[in-house]
Amino acid sequence: MERNARGSRGTWFRRADDAGLQDRLVLDKELKPHELAALGSWHWEIWARDEQLPPQGPWRVWLICAGRGFGKTRAGAEWVRNLARHDPAARIALVGASLGEVRSVMVEGESGILAALGEAAAPPSDPVEEGDCWLVGAAPQGAFAGRAGSIACFAGGAWVFAAPRDGMRAFDRSTGQLLLFRDA
Repeated sequence: MERNARGSRGTWFRRADDAGLQDRLVLDKELKPHELAALGSWHWEIWARDEQLPPQGPWRVWLICAGRGFGKTRAGAEWVRNLARHDPAARIALVGASLGEVRSVMVEGESGILAALGEAAAPPSDPVEEGDCWLVGAAPQGAFAGRAGSIACFAGGAWVFAAPRDGMRAFDRSTGQLLLFRDA
């Protein structure tokens, strides 16, 4: 299926011409530091190539037939993350050759679902969507102040905090490491 001729929502951001550079400079001046950090890491529709984004309109099967390094795992992880964020009751199947492969590549791998999650020092800027979750950084600010190391989830119009449980795993994008929480 071919994408819309106007491209993805991130096409304007990735333009290589002078107008694109000027737009990015203006954006750099207008955004707060934590907004810039989020833009650089978490806005998949801006950074993904158009062919890594799901087809527009209704579809039943989305097949990415591409070689090593194309970004198939990341495209799938971002699609799953987006689906779960917008429909918390969604039933999602991760299909692979074995359970171990699914876990090591699709979930815990460098481009897997855990890599698509974020860590925050300050609450993300509006709009925050119901179900968004963040691993709170070591020196939190604003609504996250005093909640270092906790998990912050936006639910019922407010931030709800929970301590990680023993055995919980998360991928820390800032260090590129898989975190395993253990009770002390």
